[in-house]
Amino acid sequence: MKNARQFSDQTLVPLKRPVSNSWPYIILDLCIANATETLGEIPKLQEKYSKHDQIEEALRWCATAYESAIKDYFSKAVEQLGKKSYRKAQNSAHIGGALGTGCEQEFYFQAPEFSPLWPRNHDLAVLGLVAEGIVSLLRLNESSL
Repeated sequence: MKNARQFSDQTLVPLKRPVSNSWPYIILDLCIANATETLGEIPKLQEKYSKHDQIEEALRWCATAYESAIKDYFSKAVEQLGKKSYRKAQNSAHIGGALGTGCEQEFYFQAPEFSPLWPRNHDLAVLGLVAEGIVSLLRLNESSL
């Protein structure tokens, strides 16, 4: 079966995109999922740390950063891939991931002893770098044709 991925349970699942070009979409989908899940956790953390002004301030900044990562960068990178604007998609993926690092830095400035989002910020930063790398490979491959 062409354009299908086989899983360990032998179930075939058709892919919406050609296999050779699906990796950038997969990683960008992971970036969006990570940022969306983190954004959903922030209100719970704000309630938990409501008596800690610095942590609450950092969480507010991070909520804005994660919203921007989803809407302004990772989603745009997906659109840019569809238009074969690989350099723009690469830059969008980079900036989206950098917002995870920015969120972590906000905790460093506001509450240096504690960051409840450290693992998630780290994951977003790494996922953004991986997405940027995969898109750059597409861009290099496209320019060598």
